[in-house]
Amino acid sequence: MHVICRCRREDRIDDQGEHHARNVLEALAERWLEMQPTSALRSEAEQCLAAHPLKAADALQLAAAVRWSGQQPQGRDFVCLDGQLSAAARTEGFQVLPV
Repeated sequence: MHVICRCRREDRIDDQGEHHARNVLEALAERWLEMQPTSALRSEAEQCLAAHPLKAADALQLAAAVRWSGQQPQGRDFVCLDGQLSAAARTEGFQVLPV
C-alpha cells in the first residue's frame, strides 16, 4: 500500500490510477498468505539487509518470500513496484513480474 501512496504523492499516478491500484491490491489480498515477523524471519531479513541495499520492511518482505519459496526462489514469481526490492528479488532468483 505504501508504494501506491508514494506513487500518488509523487504524481506518478493520478486519482484513477490510485483507485485502480487499490482495487487490484484488494483483490490480491484475498489470496495471499501473510507471514508474521518471527525471530527466525527477522534473522533472514537481517541477512537480506547485509546482502542488498533495502529498507527494513522491504528486507522482511524479501525474507518472507524466500521462506515461502522453501529457500528455492529460482523461477518463482515476485510482484513488486519498488526498484531496489525488485533488483534484490532478481538477485535472489525470483522472476519479478511487471505490474
